Amino acid sequence: MNYSLRIFIFLIFINLAANAQRNNVVVGPSIYLPTGNSSNVSGFGLGAYVKAEVGLSPKFSITAQGDYTHFLGKRIRVIGTSIQSITAVPIKGGLKYYTGEDFYLEGQLGVALPVSGTTKTTFAWSPGVGTYLKNKNNSNYIDLGIRYEAWTGASVSSTSGRSLSSFNYFAIRAGYAFNL
Repeated sequence: MNYSLRIFIFLIFINLAANAQRNNVVVGPSIYLPTGNSSNVSGFGLGAYVKAEVGLSPKFSITAQGDYTHFLGKRIRVIGTSIQSITAVPIKGGLKYYTGEDFYLEGQLGVALPVSGTTKTTFAWSPGVGTYLKNKNNSNYIDLGIRYEAWTGASVSSTSGRSLSSFNYFAIRAGYAFNL
């Protein structure tokens, strides 16, 4: 890469950092509600997440997020067996767009790494919305949001004995955002 191009890229990054609106780290719990055929495998899940945000402009930020997800396996009453619980660690990066001062839309892409259960490493994608509630005592705030997430190629067994090609769910979350 030539010297002029390096200086140009460096100046762009300095400009983006100077105009950045939000730089924070958010931590908090999540509740997961499987949808469609995924609800045959699990009816409920719990977990936690950590998300970092770096502002690029007043309207855009980039994000990096890691979750710990645990879906409780369903019990099949007729057969008297249980479906194995699923535990995974989705790691995603994405873009966040602020439609107003405290309301945003975001999209993320990444992978879901299996910890236990019948899943394998899969492609993960998730669109979501959220809002911030400001703290009166300091510059930190509460981040509330909901997202739809899909793990494509998950190969999870359902109560019907069929293998699901994806695992889909809604995530409801509330986190505490630490401004940096």
